[in-house]
Amino acid sequence: MSSVVERTFQQFLNASSKHSLKKNRRLVSIRERKDKYRYKLNFKETVTADGRTQDLHNWRSNNIVCAKRIILAIPMFALSKINWAPLRSRHFTDLLSGTFIVHASKVFMTYKSPWWLEDSKYPTRTLQASGLGEVYGWGQSKVSGLHTLLVSYNKLIATDEQWVANNGLDEDLLEDSVGGVIDPNAALPILLDEASHLPPIKGSAPGANQVTAPLKDYLYDRLALAFGIPRCAIPEPLSAIAGFWIKYPYGGGWVLTRPGYTFDDIINGFRRPSDQHDVFVVGSDYSSRDKTGWVEGALLTVESVLKEFF
Repeated sequence: MSSVVERTFQQFLNASSKHSLKKNRRLVSIRERKDKYRYKLNFKETVTADGRTQDLHNWRSNNIVCAKRIILAIPMFALSKINWAPLRSRHFTDLLSGTFIVHASKVFMTYKSPWWLEDSKYPTRTLQASGLGEVYGWGQSKVSGLHTLLVSYNKLIATDEQWVANNGLDEDLLEDSVGGVIDPNAALPILLDEASHLPPIKGSAPGANQVTAPLKDYLYDRLALAFGIPRCAIPEPLSAIAGFWIKYPYGGGWVLTRPGYTFDDIINGFRRPSDQHDVFVVGSDYSSRDKTGWVEGALLTVESVLKEFF
């Protein structure tokens, strides 16, 4: 999928010598100006190491860009963090109140053979297990010949602090977490702290997508119980990768609408936060119900905004 994005950006850059792409920038604020370039955008330079991104703190780390009109391709969670007056208005806070974010995590592992279909008591494609969420047999790769198991797919609806507290979770811990299996029913959910810098297991993806030994042990203990087999019967993975939709800029895997709110009103409000400004927002968080959280939904919002406002 990344090749599609890379080719699209290359086409954009080739279309005009005035087009450019600056990486590792975090949008901090938007200010109004009184000339033809109405908006001043303040970006903070960032650096990414081992999959973790942090702000740079030096005199050159603040970048200013001026614009007549703006299209922000940005998740709803990150949008809410931008310092811009219309995003602090009663109108926008009402929009935020009508939504909630679903935290999500996925952990994939590959094996030479589909052991989960061989000796287990539950040779099914899907199962639910405490501490694992959903488990899927992902099939065999036609390229490598390896078999992939979605070891854990967890979802946690972060509606409010009271809901989180009732499930024994700490909201601050969630916000500061960089990954782990999210299970509101588990006695001690695994949420790996950024400062821990635990080494990945053999074959793991690097950085923020790494699978650590504690995470693998947590999953293997529950896989053995779920499939009714000894833990020693589960082979070591040949490769592993994890995705955690918790932290900035995503905040979660997708966005849902609270009861009592009109979906179209909320989505249209997010796409143009203020009728008085030429600032527009696109992304999967603002797409139709069946497309939210998917790349297709993000592309459809781009088409919609361009058609309606440009």
